[in-house]
Amino acid sequence: MVLRLPSRVSPGGRPSRRALVIGGLLLLLALVRGGWTWWVTGHDPDAVRSADTASYEVAAESLRQEGRFLEDRDPDLPMFLRTPGYPTFLAVAEATTGGWRGALLVQVGASVALVAATGLLAARLLRSSRAGWVAGAVVAVDPLQNVAAGTLLTESVASATLVAVVAGGVAVVRTPVDSLRWWHTAGWGATVAVATLVRPTTYYLPVAFVLLLVLRVRRTGWRRTALQVGAFVLPLLVAIGGWQLRNTQVVGSSRYSAIEAVNLLCYRGASAEARGTGEDLGELREGYGCPHDRPLESWCPTPADCDPTRPRTLGPRFDRMAETGTQLILEHPVPALADWAAGMGRLLLGPGESTLARFLALDALPRWATLGLAGWAIGTLGLAALGTVLVLRSPDRWSWSVVLVTLAYVVVVSGGPEAYARFRTPLVPLLALLIAAALGRRVGGVPPAVEDLSGAGAPRAASGAPGDPASST
Repeated sequence: MVLRLPSRVSPGGRPSRRALVIGGLLLLLALVRGGWTWWVTGHDPDAVRSADTASYEVAAESLRQEGRFLEDRDPDLPMFLRTPGYPTFLAVAEATTGGWRGALLVQVGASVALVAATGLLAARLLRSSRAGWVAGAVVAVDPLQNVAAGTLLTESVASATLVAVVAGGVAVVRTPVDSLRWWHTAGWGATVAVATLVRPTTYYLPVAFVLLLVLRVRRTGWRRTALQVGAFVLPLLVAIGGWQLRNTQVVGSSRYSAIEAVNLLCYRGASAEARGTGEDLGELREGYGCPHDRPLESWCPTPADCDPTRPRTLGPRFDRMAETGTQLILEHPVPALADWAAGMGRLLLGPGESTLARFLALDALPRWATLGLAGWAIGTLGLAALGTVLVLRSPDRWSWSVVLVTLAYVVVVSGGPEAYARFRTPLVPLLALLIAAALGRRVGGVPPAVEDLSGAGAPRAASGAPGDPASST
């Protein structure tokens, strides 16, 4: 089930010219991203931060110094707003490098590795080195990816984990079902668990993957199907279920992350109510205790329920926020749907000019730069749409279903009043795979995504793709 990669070593045992070129380009990218990040953090540290950064830094500091996951160290308030993935990454990187600037350089290195991984995955999916070059180039030059690499936020690491999820899924569905073992699907489940620990957006994605897995292996019998599904779910139960058990014990709520409650009330619910009633959004949010991450005392039935020395009162307050937000959405469904659709539009087509301007330590970008960013967003989405049309005709439909399901899920779940261009960042590598399907053509001009690669009317059996009798459904 391993994604085999073409050799980069010449017959004489030395790296091939192609490997040297790739290595040189990746090194240049690392120097550019790392050099700018190092300079801008010394010149304007706020350029690599946003309003969300502080909560990640506090959690990372508490992990590094005390081995505890805290939101406020006086009076030792447990962290409930953030999940532990990214703070753990920061804590380890800071402990290794000696500070947050060094941790950012580690993140830059991971972002460069992501460029290579995306290119290799595209080359494997499309069986075309040209496709690999296209996908890698898109991720390397994408403005949002460059900003995320040097910013103290989850997007860069989340991009890497999402590519790992897709690569793991492709490896599983390409393995002939008779050769598929439980540890293959368990490994895929582990990548989904890690991605969800980094960014809770993927919390419900396993539902879609379980359905996909059942459709893939159902003809092997219910026992083997149940074994594969159980192996996939087990890492999720351990990691995600374990985190929810921790939350139940320390903050009094089984909710995976309090950020869900904040989004439901402070963004989606309040906006739906404002649009539905004509009331001022700012006044509504202020009345609900927004945009503060921690609910106001108005959410506490009694003063004792807001006692900061009793952390288990924290969870129920956020639960009440989530319930109120959900109720507002149900009371104003049409405005809520309009907000959701508009949020998806901003996510997919937003130029991201404010995000880039902050990272470049500028007050604002010139108009021509904003237009260029808008053109890049529209162009990449258009090419990705073309690639989607091509891969839907692909005989390797199982592999591309993993890509498309993941992409569609994240777009749908991320839509809302809070969405903007920054939320597109983790999706850029997946869009790059589809762009590679559109542009990564062979010499004969046939798109690799739809080319008959076996010479006999079906994909090679070694790939485990549909068309191989052992893997057909």
